Amino acid sequence: MAPEKSRPRPKPHLTSEHQGFFTREKNLQRAAYNALIVYRIKDAYRRGRYRSRTKPLMHPVHRHKIHPLMQQWDVSVNPHARNVASQHLKFYDTAIGLAIRNLHSTRGIPIPLWRDVRAQGVICSVCSCVFSCDGYTDHLSAEDVCRNWHAAQQVKNRNLPNKKTPAHTTELEESLHEEWFDSMAPTMTALLEWNSRVGIPRDVWVLVSTSEKQCLDCNLVRSLQAHEHHLVHGVCPATIL
Repeated sequence: MAPEKSRPRPKPHLTSEHQGFFTREKNLQRAAYNALIVYRIKDAYRRGRYRSRTKPLMHPVHRHKIHPLMQQWDVSVNPHARNVASQHLKFYDTAIGLAIRNLHSTRGIPIPLWRDVRAQGVICSVCSCVFSCDGYTDHLSAEDVCRNWHAAQQVKNRNLPNKKTPAHTTELEESLHEEWFDSMAPTMTALLEWNSRVGIPRDVWVLVSTSEKQCLDCNLVRSLQAHEHHLVHGVCPATIL
């Protein structure tokens, strides 16, 4: 008898019944990520180029009014940009879901929490998209078949890597200023899809997971728009209380 590890996994029994969430054309489009963008952004982020105090490099999402890769999630380009995300909010109120929302508000989130959220990214070996751990598990069938792919195909490994679950921070310190929340931000819409069974392409994940803006006074991170709105006449409220 062959050793346990060498036994081939049983083929899924849903081949004739399987209906992928996306069409073949859409799946191939989502899988064909821009590897050069991924490399350049990850390298700059790892080197701290976007956070430099002396000569920071502007993040690609901040350089463009609408980054080409983000047009699908921008309501000014695609009026139906939020349709998919709004239909898959199963993990909206989890620790990750709350962190995504606070990231796009003047409330902000601590750097360690954002680091834990980013570490949750899991790549599917079938559709090649990135998910949160919850989203990844939810996008698989009971037979470990990728439910997004147009043909029934099992993932290579269902077991998730050992990732630290973010603490469920319900409230940060109350602000004396009115809270602003960018519910229509393309980066937020994409992250909501990442934190669901839908997932997002690898290049989009790298864009949205590195585009945070850190306030050097309160040390919280926010989306660029949320960072600008949290400033009072260009000054962090934490320095004037």
